[in-house]
Amino acid sequence: MNYSEGDFAKVVQKRLIDMEMTQAEFAAKCGVAPSTVSAWYQGKSTPRADALIKAAEALNLTPNDLLGFN
Repeated sequence: MNYSEGDFAKVVQKRLIDMEMTQAEFAAKCGVAPSTVSAWYQGKSTPRADALIKAAEALNLTPNDLLGFN
């Protein structure tokens, strides 16, 4: 299975909409700046391992789900 940063962005976009969570709220739960979440949301970057775990927890997903592997 191939992975691209776009997979992560699509999962985050869909999940934030489904959970009615703003990017700012998500950033606070992940312990990162809103600009960092914006970059994730746009597919410009992906989180480091520690932020990935927090992001997955905030979105009630596993890290693999968040990365689009499942």
